[in-house]
Formats: sequence, structure tokens, C-alpha cells
Amino acid sequence: MYSRLITFLDSHRVFFERQFGFRRSHSTIHTLLNIVERIRKSLDDGNFVCGVFVDLQKAFDTVDHSILISKLDHYGVRGKANDWFRSYLSNRSQFVSISSNKSSIKIIPHGVPQGSVLGPLLFLIYINDLHNAIFSSETFHFADDTHILHFNDDLLSLCNRVNRDLRSLQTWLKANKISLNAGKTEFLIFRHCRKILPFVPFLKIGGKKIFQSLNIKYLGVLIDMHLNWKAHTTSLSAKLARANGIISKLRHYVTTKTLVNIYYALFHSHLQYGCQLWGLTDNTTSKPIFILLKKALRLITFNNSRCPSSPLFSDLKILKIFDLVKCLNISFVHRLIANYPLTFWSFLTLFSSMLKTKTLKVPEEHV
Repeated sequence: MYSRLITFLDSHRVFFERQFGFRRSHSTIHTLLNIVERIRKSLDDGNFVCGVFVDLQKAFDTVDHSILISKLDHYGVRGKANDWFRSYLSNRSQFVSISSNKSSIKIIPHGVPQGSVLGPLLFLIYINDLHNAIFSSETFHFADDTHILHFNDDLLSLCNRVNRDLRSLQTWLKANKISLNAGKTEFLIFRHCRKILPFVPFLKIGGKKIFQSLNIKYLGVLIDMHLNWKAHTTSLSAKLARANGIISKLRHYVTTKTLVNIYYALFHSHLQYGCQLWGLTDNTTSKPIFILLKKALRLITFNNSRCPSSPLFSDLKILKIFDLVKCLNISFVHRLIANYPLTFWSFLTLFSSMLKTKTLKVPEEHV
């Protein structure tokens, strides 16, 4: 049923194009790249950018079955197929077991079955129309992680329009019986480092003031108001230093091959995630990360701090940060050409000679 439903929805392009969660060829990095590129472009144009990071409270558990069934009908899942989903969601029960004690069985009146194949897909259908409630701003999703962006060169106008969108969002949430955690919902005013805020912005939703932050952790990456990535690289440095500490203790008991595997598990996994965002910043920001990377290689090979690092990268077949970012960007563009998320086409310009290649699947509006 999942295969039939996802094929039907994809063939008719039902999903909102900036929904990156639980979809094939979509990931958290795609969400972050899309958001950061939109912010960077707007900052280059001299605008203020307001980013609201919305925290939906237990979104998967509060899905209303009758509303979900009506949305399935709206998107074309009708007749016996719609009856099948109604049966699938109805009269589901659960109980809690602690040791040998079991609670009484209770019917689950709300929510999609978590841990199931269909659960995430049904949730995507449930919130697929949320962006229609936002009139002035742009909306981005990774499943229930929702982010709203608005661009304007006038801060007062920006705040007024975002507040209007937040009122509309609150109306949508109430209509769809989804709760919002206003205490964990935050916003940033992105701006050039030399641009001063003329006044303190005030945003609210559901009658509650939203906290303004200097940086926000979103999908595992710390995004700061100037996009200089100092907060993220500081946090990353601490993780990489701990990984080096583990490598320094284990290297006396395992082979070099095992150490390299440990490096990829504990060090490289953190280094690679999000490096397309922060990896091409100024050397001052990325230098501590590169120092830790070289230290990891010297630990693996039992060399001292004065040993040249370039031969170590070559011998262990490990990429430097700049080469890693370059490799990931090349891979990203290759997959984009092979039918990656359509929303990224606005960030790229193809040479006319490339369009002659038969393997390209370029949307008509970008040819």
C-alpha cells in the first residue's frame, strides 16, 4: 500500500516541494542547504531575514483521523482505498507493560502508527497544506520540523508581516488540532555583521511572545544570525576533540586499519555532516577543525605534532576539509542532475552544452 500511495502522490506532484522529510532522495542536509542559500542570497541583497523555528508538540501523536481521511480524499485517495485507510486507523489499541505488570487496553483515537511503514507518509499528507496558510513568508519542512523565512529591507514591515503569518499559522494549527510549543519556538533576525537592528523585534504566536535567539540548533547544525558558523565550529571542535581522545587511548590495542574505521565512525561522521555549510568559511573559523583533523591522523600513525600532515592524508586516503566539501558538492550536483529535489534548480545555472546530454532531467522552466 505504501508503494502504491507514494507512487500515486509523486506522479501527481502532490507533496509540497520544500518538504524534505521521509521522502526518497531528500535529507536533512537538503533542508539546511535550501534554507541557508535563501538566507545568504537575501543578505547579499541587503535585506533583514527573519527565521522562525516552529516547535510542534507531539505532532505525530495528535493527528486527527477524520481530518486525515478527508485530506486523503482531497488528494485523490477515494472509494475502497479511502475505506481501507479508515479501517487501518480505526480501533487501534495499546497498553503499557512494566516488568510483569500490564495496564488496561485503551483505544487510540488520534495519531499515526509510529514505527510503521505508513505512519510517516500519512503525517506528511496531514501537514502538506500548512504552507497554504503562510502568505508572506516561505515555509520549509523536515517532517514536523517547520521553519518560516521572511525577507525585507525594512525591519518593521518584516515583523508585521511575520506576525500576520504566525496568526494565520495558529489558525491552521487549531483547525488541524495540532499543538504548538511556544516556549520552544524561537526566531533569529539574520543580518550582515555590520548591520545594526534599529529596534528590538517582537514576535508572538497564540498570545505568547517568541524568544529571540542569537543562534539556533536546527537539524543538528547551529545556525547563527550572521552565518559565520563560529558557534557550530566551536561545538563541533568539542566533539572532535573527544573523538581524538578515544583514538589516543585505543591506538595502543588495535591495528591501523581498525583505527581508521574508528576514525570514520567517531570523527569523520561529525566532520562530514553539514560541512557543505561551514566548510568554505574563512580560515579563522575552520582552522581549529583542520588542526583537530591533522591531530587525528598523527594519532593513528603514531607521529608527533611536527610531522608533515600532507603525506598522512595521502597514505590513509583521507580527504582534507576543502577536498571533502568539494567532493560532496560534486556528488550533490551529479545527483541533482539525476532528478534530485526540484527546489534546488533555482540555485544552479547549467551551461547550454550540458543540456545536450541525454541523461539530464532538467525541469522545463530551467531550460
